[in-house]
Amino acid sequence: HWIEPEAGGREVARLLAPGGAAAVVEVRLATTPFLDALAARLADFNPRARPGPPPVGRFLALACPGGAVATEPFPHEARLSPERLDAVLRSNSLVGPALGPAALAALLAEVRALAASHGGAVWRRELLLHWARRS
Repeated sequence: HWIEPEAGGREVARLLAPGGAAAVVEVRLATTPFLDALAARLADFNPRARPGPPPVGRFLALACPGGAVATEPFPHEARLSPERLDAVLRSNSLVGPALGPAALAALLAEVRALAASHGGAVWRRELLLHWARRS
């Protein structure tokens, strides 16, 4: 999600050998009361945290001309301790690296309270593997 699909797709096409494959992993958080409230808090702290769906189809169409895009879903769910929840949020590029220390500390405190109010943090998501092979 951090590359421009037009330029990135063309560059992958230039580098990819005939018959080679390109793949993109997309992470979609589930719609749950906790995760919906978490997404709202993240957007309050960093307006860039409102991502739209990534242009995976456009990227792979340019990277693998003539190749059909396939998608395979992999569901994942984990109950996160408060410390693990902090670590997951710190690793998110729109949170940890993007916020200053004071804002990050305030967000982590709010999210811990939010998780407690929902009976704990359940991180439910679907990992989507999109891929295409260059013809």
